[in-house]
Amino acid sequence: MNLFRSPKLQNAVFFLLLVAFCCAPIWAVEYFINQYGSAHLYSSQVMLELLRYNPKFTEIFAFNSISVPNSSGHWLMAFLLFFFSSFTVTKIMVTLTFAGLVASAGWLRLKTAGAGGLKTSFLIGAAIGFNWLWQCGFYNFLIGVCCFVLTVGLIFGWREKMNLWRAVILAVLFLLAYFSHIISFVILAGSIFLILLSAEKSYLKRNLVFF
Repeated sequence: MNLFRSPKLQNAVFFLLLVAFCCAPIWAVEYFINQYGSAHLYSSQVMLELLRYNPKFTEIFAFNSISVPNSSGHWLMAFLLFFFSSFTVTKIMVTLTFAGLVASAGWLRLKTAGAGGLKTSFLIGAAIGFNWLWQCGFYNFLIGVCCFVLTVGLIFGWREKMNLWRAVILAVLFLLAYFSHIISFVILAGSIFLILLSAEKSYLKRNLVFF
């Protein structure tokens, strides 16, 4: 019984029920289509056919440079298309990006102010999640926003405890943010720089070296 009284478990269950409730209409219909997400889905299908060396696609299309941003969502959808239909992949992506925005609000609250009021933060995240970009299907940008919040939360707690391994983790998150969307990456870079500068002066030099 003590397990069900655990605040962590209660917050996790609240988060899952909230996401399930908000995304239920998406799964209640047979076909769910959003505007910009359909173009992303088509690009992912082309990527998948290129990986399969389908001659109908390789004669017309080719992969761009790996350094081009705005692609993480495409690779995720290409992977999902191995197992699910296009309509199901759309539902999965819409659900994941919404859940990511809700979780991001809770994560930022947890890392900056503790677990108090976490359910309220989830509700705020759900309200923010119902935005025009999400409804249209800007998957890459939304993934970039989630990565931005995740990284900001980490660096807020690490700004006076930076070391090599944490710098490596941040570097990986920076790469994910870059390959998700260039705008979220630029905002992340500027935010991290300001947070690192907010640390005590005794940690400033080390922060700048790892940054």
